[in-house]
Amino acid sequence: MVKLTFLSGLLPLSFVWSATCAPTNSSVQAQAVVEGVEANEFTNNLADWKNLKGVGFAYVMATAEPAALMNPFFTSQTNGALGAGLITGAYHTGKPNVPGSSAADQAAYFVRRGGAWKADGKTLPGALYIPCEPISSFLAKSSPADGLCAEVGDNQARCYGLTTTAMVQWIKTFIDTYKSSTTRTPVIRTSADWWKTCTGNDVSIAKAGAPLWLINWGSSPGPIPGGWKSITFWQYTNKGAGVLNFRDVFHGDLKALKKFAKGA
Repeated sequence: MVKLTFLSGLLPLSFVWSATCAPTNSSVQAQAVVEGVEANEFTNNLADWKNLKGVGFAYVMATAEPAALMNPFFTSQTNGALGAGLITGAYHTGKPNVPGSSAADQAAYFVRRGGAWKADGKTLPGALYIPCEPISSFLAKSSPADGLCAEVGDNQARCYGLTTTAMVQWIKTFIDTYKSSTTRTPVIRTSADWWKTCTGNDVSIAKAGAPLWLINWGSSPGPIPGGWKSITFWQYTNKGAGVLNFRDVFHGDLKALKKFAKGA
């Protein structure tokens, strides 16, 4: 087992990193990580950003489908995170089966509405999150095993009616559109189970350089899907303290996080 050591002035927490999830090194070693939080429309403006302790970065939901939804609290949440000195990024909640809203449309809308990236060292690249379908099942369940509606047994529903080939193409189109506008490859936020089910455990997206934000609520990230050799971010709980209860870690120290943000 690989023990994670929380650094950069953050709260000391105790988690273990399974050696099967380590990039290529199965030796036992301390690894530095930076803790982060997620904010979205359900967080509202209730977060006390300046008194948030032990956190180095934040991802804020900017946009979502259907109906080109924009988080009404995005600007205030982002300003709060930046004002607290956090390295901050935005994510888009995608929905691949919305008529008249293609992957390119959603990526372009995301960039226009807060998802753009700049090489200032404090802006993380945008992230794409495709929750399982139906989203109502996710909201009704307080703690699905992988954070992505593990209780939905119908793969056709979970994957928006798309074949694995079509889903991979949809994601690639989103990535290409985002990258053409920002020069950065977006982060892919997913769980191992969803990725295996809905993309057939595709490896081409990892090979193309998309960073992985893995969702697995528990004491270990679990298996890494889809040919990724490492995890960039890991969402380990939805039960953190306070309003910002979705908690993540960046796999690296604060210096590495700043370098990742800058695109260096």
